[in-house]
Amino acid sequence: MKPNLKLEIVDAILGKVNAAIETTGGLIYTDSKKVFLDLVPHVKLEEYMATLKELKKAGALEDFENRDDCFYILHPSQSRLYEIRRSLSSPTEQKSEEKPLKLSFDANSGKIIWGDKECELPFKSIEYYVAEKVFESPRARVKEDDIIAHIDIVASKADSPSRVVDARRRINRKVYQDLGINELIGYKNAIYWLNIPE
Repeated sequence: MKPNLKLEIVDAILGKVNAAIETTGGLIYTDSKKVFLDLVPHVKLEEYMATLKELKKAGALEDFENRDDCFYILHPSQSRLYEIRRSLSSPTEQKSEEKPLKLSFDANSGKIIWGDKECELPFKSIEYYVAEKVFESPRARVKEDDIIAHIDIVASKADSPSRVVDARRRINRKVYQDLGINELIGYKNAIYWLNIPE
């Protein structure tokens, strides 16, 4: 079967699942977790059957029943269907098994590095110290007080939290310009974190 037909069938199931979730106000559809998949004329019944068997085997749905003009899909997994959709829509990317780009901070140069791209921050500036502290534990949340304590007061004046917030904004603006990453450093209620791109 052509991959675009499989993709079309997966998209149709996802459309039904998403519609069912929307009608329940964002809650997972609890009515036995079932959806109806309407048949379309240009897709043969055998193609539906083959794709649905593959989806069942892959854990994207629990089971299915063939009706006169539709399929009854039991317990479709939205997350698994999206994974399968991604693999069908970009098979060449999956085959090449490219490693995700590594995001890092070089404290010696003051550069944020993503793959082969670089974003240079002013050395020993507030921006430098904010980035250095946040990159220390990339998956952790960092308190504003910890960042202020980390800043070298002699090299860079940071005597108020607003200066740290402003430095974050400048970093995000420069990173977006140089690396194309939007909102690299997140912030809420005096807590900072890295939004690591995937």
